[in-house]
Amino acid sequence: MKLRLKAVIILITIASVLTISSIVHIAFAQQQTENQINYYQAKVREVLEDGYKDITGSKQPYQRLKIVILNGDLKGKEMEVENGGEFSIAEEQRVKRGDKIVISETNDIDGNSVFIISDKYRTGQVILLIVAFSILAVIAAGRRGITSIIGLFFSVLIISNFLIPRILAGDNPTLISYIATLLIAVVSLYLAHGFNKNTSLSLISTLITLFISIILSNIAVRMTGLTGAGSEESMFLQLNQNINISLKGLLLGGIILGVLGVLDDITTAQTSVVHEIKNANPRLPLGEIYSRAANVGKEHITSLINTLFLAYAGVSLPLFLLFKINNFQPAWVIFNSEFIVEEVVRTVVGSMSLILAVPLSTFIAAYYYNKQRTVTN
Repeated sequence: MKLRLKAVIILITIASVLTISSIVHIAFAQQQTENQINYYQAKVREVLEDGYKDITGSKQPYQRLKIVILNGDLKGKEMEVENGGEFSIAEEQRVKRGDKIVISETNDIDGNSVFIISDKYRTGQVILLIVAFSILAVIAAGRRGITSIIGLFFSVLIISNFLIPRILAGDNPTLISYIATLLIAVVSLYLAHGFNKNTSLSLISTLITLFISIILSNIAVRMTGLTGAGSEESMFLQLNQNINISLKGLLLGGIILGVLGVLDDITTAQTSVVHEIKNANPRLPLGEIYSRAANVGKEHITSLINTLFLAYAGVSLPLFLLFKINNFQPAWVIFNSEFIVEEVVRTVVGSMSLILAVPLSTFIAAYYYNKQRTVTN
């Protein structure tokens, strides 16, 4: 019976993943049509030429391929395309027979179609990874695993269908991000941890700490004079004349969303610790419960601060390397750059929020369970 139940849960998980993947695929297809650039999946039938080509005095990897289109209006059409040539590629971007690739179709000045290799097609592999992750979560956590995955999908839907469209429509990014985090926090916490007192107490602590993080991020951004234009993506948004987005508001919204990513972990953990301590010894007074739970929270803080920094550093590692090899600017100028300061502010605000979440969630849970015990007596 248990095996049958797990099999059903796994099938539901796979179906959910595939459904969401299809929705995302359709959304991207619609976006591509609006941009008047046609994209196709293609398969390499044969590598006609594989070597190097002289481009501006240096040898660059080059391939001439025979491919077949796998989807769209041109499905089944065979053609020859270059991989490299006008656009330089790395050795890792070479392809072999049987590989799937993404082809983009544009028009030259005479109106003729030009086909260019945009990327390797890896969506299938990504879906397999998501399915593997989902199955592992279900096996390890059972019903809670499936509800957590549903909560994750809900977060994706909130970001893609509410957060991004509202920001692009010109709404305040900070306000919209806060509303989105509220929706995500409420739904994901209850789905992941169930409808119980612990979850409700964790949610209260999370929402209060999120509000504090908004204040902290505003203070930090004002103190450092950040404009939100520290990243390459922000510069591209600024250059787009069709949209009007407050980059500073976008920066603040991103900080708030990032804080939520680790905040619910620490609030639920501290609330559960308090609950277990109180259950183990119901006679403990409020101060003793708080003290014991806070000691556990201190260990949690030290590990999460480092985790938060490494998460931000890992995403920005290539740019950090570029700064390191830049010999034209002194170290203090590099450290003073908006990009570096943005990452520092993200890490500091996130870490301060986590630190404040420990005593806050510990006290709220300790006060509630101690008062509940007193009323019961």
